[in-house]
Amino acid sequence: MRRFLTVIVVLVLLLVIVDRAAVWFAQRTIADEIQRSEDLTARPDVSVSGFPFLTQVLGGKYKEVDVNLVKPAVDGGLTIDTLDIQLKGVRIALGDAMKQQIDSVPVDAATATAFVSYTALNEAAKANLPDTKSTIQFGPADGGMIGVTGNYRSSGLSAKLDLTARVLAKDGDLVVELPASTLDGLPSVVRPQVKSLVAQASRLPSLPFGFQAKKATVGPTGITVQATSASLNLER
Repeated sequence: MRRFLTVIVVLVLLLVIVDRAAVWFAQRTIADEIQRSEDLTARPDVSVSGFPFLTQVLGGKYKEVDVNLVKPAVDGGLTIDTLDIQLKGVRIALGDAMKQQIDSVPVDAATATAFVSYTALNEAAKANLPDTKSTIQFGPADGGMIGVTGNYRSSGLSAKLDLTARVLAKDGDLVVELPASTLDGLPSVVRPQVKSLVAQASRLPSLPFGFQAKKATVGPTGITVQATSASLNLER
């Protein structure tokens, strides 16, 4: 009986080792595919949940995959400081993974949390205003608002800016919106131009992976964005 129990224990340990090796292989495969799909300079951190794991491998479908990216660049000069993604229903056929013949990775659904610092926002603002003497900077403000400071200069007119704005998610995009009352302290002649200037400086590009912004929260060091995607297809 003692020998039988020893054999059982050894078999269980072997299965655990194989299971963990399969986790490592799947995480590496998914990370490589995401890196290629998004043309990232570094492989993202990937964690695949679930035990036993081999049943997911054999079925070719992974229940939950967590991905962490640091400073993924997006179009428009903006850098996202961190992007945490949760993927549901990631489908990778075992045979394709073994042969490294993966052209695409379908995903049933995904959610993401992106953090964009004020430093990144201000760098994007500079890139958005290349041909103007005006300057715009973003920072925290009271009441969940974002502060907008800087100087407006154009056609002999100038104004010092100390405004507040809302960051909203509209139709899947992030929008910086100036309430009408925040412009009351400026001469009426420059208000339309200042509003246009802020809109140009705060022009934010779409989130990567086709994510649609659903909620934005302003914090002391930056903006946290909650986003979702009904389906993803990571392609080479």
